[in-house]
Amino acid sequence: MGTRSTLQKILNQISENKKQLKVPHSNERDKPDESTEPISEVKELFNEGDLEKRREQLKIRESYEEAFTTNENSPKEPVYPTHTPLESLPPEIKGSLEKEKEEYEIRSVFDLKDLFLMFRSEFDDFQKAALDSVVKVCDTIEVGCNCKRGSRLRIAEDYYVKFITENQHNGLIEKIKETLKTKKIKFYSKDTIFLER
Repeated sequence: MGTRSTLQKILNQISENKKQLKVPHSNERDKPDESTEPISEVKELFNEGDLEKRREQLKIRESYEEAFTTNENSPKEPVYPTHTPLESLPPEIKGSLEKEKEEYEIRSVFDLKDLFLMFRSEFDDFQKAALDSVVKVCDTIEVGCNCKRGSRLRIAEDYYVKFITENQHNGLIEKIKETLKTKKIKFYSKDTIFLER
């Protein structure tokens, strides 16, 4: 019974003091705080240094997107360079691929794809199956909505980095070096070297 009498006392106190309790009306709750004034100029939020940094970021992004998008007039044209068969290359390029070299650079997923397609017959079946996945990833860039092309390009480049990193100890890179007749090979992604063998 003690808890019931305590509860009754609380309810009685609330009833007696109802006039002192004030619940704000909905229009009072929605009223903006009058102590802060709205910003009249957006320039008040940013200094010139912040704006200049943003302009640079936008320029870099636009140049990247421009490099990897198709011309409006030719939507079926691929964004990435297409493969040129070894026999169709100009003699000076074909000669440089066939002679021994100290170092060779693979700059992107497209370089690896082109290398594989040019020298496909040099690789064994296991290596062909693995390298075919790189070709398939490149082919997915053109599938789907143009608005997601940049995202698919990043996925392909990330796949290439992971592919090379995970296959560096199974003889694939040695076979690439042998095929290219090079002593050292460097793999780059987004102009940054990530593996050198």
